[in-house]
Amino acid sequence: MKIVISQPRYLPALNYLQRLFFADEFVILDVVQRQARGWENRNKLLLSEPTWLTVPVASSSRSLIVDTLIDGRFWVTEHKKKISQHYGKAPFFSEMLLNEAYALNEGSNRYADVLVAMLRNVCRLLSFEPNLVYASDLLRPEDFACGGVETLRALSERVGADAYVSGPNGRNYGVVEGFAGSGIDVLFHEFQHPVYEQRDRPFVPYMGYLDALFFCGVEWLSGFIRSAPDLRG
Repeated sequence: MKIVISQPRYLPALNYLQRLFFADEFVILDVVQRQARGWENRNKLLLSEPTWLTVPVASSSRSLIVDTLIDGRFWVTEHKKKISQHYGKAPFFSEMLLNEAYALNEGSNRYADVLVAMLRNVCRLLSFEPNLVYASDLLRPEDFACGGVETLRALSERVGADAYVSGPNGRNYGVVEGFAGSGIDVLFHEFQHPVYEQRDRPFVPYMGYLDALFFCGVEWLSGFIRSAPDLRG
């Protein structure tokens, strides 16, 4: 069983979606402190130039993700309007796809719940059902934010994983050493970003997935994330 463990992402890039598709178990890491200027509640799109779109947060930057609340839903309309203005002439732009990406009910206002709902939206667009679970449902409250690789190992052991899949930066954070003796293989996702046409400009990688969706279409994006990932020990 391959496990991937990651904080939630707003409009995740293609590498995140590929790991989400191939994970046997994808754990939303909500038991750590929110990164105030990280990738969790913001991402880039080509709005004239690479521009951050940010989900406003009502809680302190010192809050754990599991305890963080978003600041209402007004940003949904604002973000959709900006995206529509700048991607409206992209070859595969569709208001229907945009609305499906942002389909949110009026239920939970928890930060993680809203971002996970949007993750499930893109999975539906790409016709797969992810196996998502919250870290906070797997660990005891006293073990929240216990720190670093210890948390990753504890979660991997809890679900019975035999392989933990990390992004390549995991090599710099002691992941291999932290899993030593666990019987769990550590694999690194060596992602090669595809190059596609983005209007008449030099290609800019690692945009939020809507960039590829509107420039390349659902069929292309669905096929790409299903292409075998390069996983190396």
